[in-house]
Amino acid sequence: MLESENIRLSIYDDILNEIDKRKDENRAFILGINGIDGSGKTEFSLSFEKYLLSKKRKIQIIHIDDFCNPKSIRYAGDDLIYNCFHKTFDINLVVRSLLIPIQRNKELNIELTLLNTTTDKYDVKRKFIINKNTIIIFEGVYVFRDEFISYLDYKIFLDISIKECRKRIEKRDGEETVEKLNNKYLPAQSKYIEEVSPSEVADLVIDNSNWNLPKIRQK
Repeated sequence: MLESENIRLSIYDDILNEIDKRKDENRAFILGINGIDGSGKTEFSLSFEKYLLSKKRKIQIIHIDDFCNPKSIRYAGDDLIYNCFHKTFDINLVVRSLLIPIQRNKELNIELTLLNTTTDKYDVKRKFIINKNTIIIFEGVYVFRDEFISYLDYKIFLDISIKECRKRIEKRDGEETVEKLNNKYLPAQSKYIEEVSPSEVADLVIDNSNWNLPKIRQK
């Protein structure tokens, strides 16, 4: 466990050094964390947040999963792959309410009412408090897409194999989710990878096949 901790801390140190070199002192810094389903985006983000807090940095996480559209939009039409890629998230809300104000005004203090995907009702409150010293972790699938990419100051892609993806999803969500993964989520993410090439546009690619032993992959 100590070896694993040291490896991960070394990677976090490298990322923070890059942030410090690139950050404009007059505005927040947006770090994008991307990968296919099961690649460890959320776990990585929360772990890195804990690390940054230990360094006395101001942090705000934005989870793209918090910005889902209601079922009436997500499931409208018969093309599952198109729906997954284009209709899952309220892209305009993220850009209009968060990314543009952060870029223009340098500060943001807003509470948004977002969709509860369990009830399909807008009853989830999320507070976003950001100033020029904030490091923003923006994580999720598709976050390197055209609508977001220009707002990201540093981009990390967590790479795992499709085989590892299926193994993790089955363990996490059960066999029934693997069917959706094969018929909907992975084809949509293959489309995203083909169109966006996230591992190519990323500033850093991490082989996250083994969460305990991540490896920086040279581009």
